[in-house]
Amino acid sequence: MTEAVDATLGERAAHSPWVLAQPGLAESIAMLEQDLLAERASTDEHVSRLARPGLIPPLRAFHYFSALGAAQLGWALRRLPQDLTDGLRPMREPAAWLSDSLAYVLRDQLALLGPAGA
Repeated sequence: MTEAVDATLGERAAHSPWVLAQPGLAESIAMLEQDLLAERASTDEHVSRLARPGLIPPLRAFHYFSALGAAQLGWALRRLPQDLTDGLRPMREPAAWLSDSLAYVLRDQLALLGPAGA
């Protein structure tokens, strides 16, 4: 049973009484199978080349980093003075303050980048 499963389409066609009754069909199936194997190998190579990540375009990298800088600057101008006047929160709760600050900066960065950046 496993021999029939492991056999190629051309080999199975060569032993089929129905195929043998049709003149030239077994050879056509074998040629088709070879063409399909060559096409599959070409497609696999093409897909792997297309799926390989390339360099980030310089303009996109500049856009992302400038949005990060703008978000950090906005946070520093809006939130940092308030946090410092509220009893030096960065000194009292450094972990919670840092977590909140990162959340604000990330939110502002994503807002600047828009849906495509998110």
